[in-house]
Amino acid sequence: METPFIQLLIFFLVAIFGHLAHILTKLVKLEKLKDFTLKVWIEKNMFNTILGLVSTVCGIFILYGMDQLNYATAILVGYTGDSLIKNAAAKFKQKIKSNDGDGK
Repeated sequence: METPFIQLLIFFLVAIFGHLAHILTKLVKLEKLKDFTLKVWIEKNMFNTILGLVSTVCGIFILYGMDQLNYATAILVGYTGDSLIKNAAAKFKQKIKSNDGDGK
């Protein structure tokens, strides 16, 4: 019988696996580019990756508190955590650029 702490830890590991799977999917696509290096990718994406991991952790806690957490939802929270942050950051940057053009 698993204790709640061990069960939550396993869900975190599954979510991190989902997050890494999403990152690896992006890396495989980018690897086809001639000037791709892992070092450059890490430098450009470190902040978004950290925020994505934070959102993954928050999602796990929320689903655990709602008693809706299972292995499938844990891996999906991890997989989508990275995309959610990337999309939010892109919209934020776009809004800043559009506000700069308005003279505000």
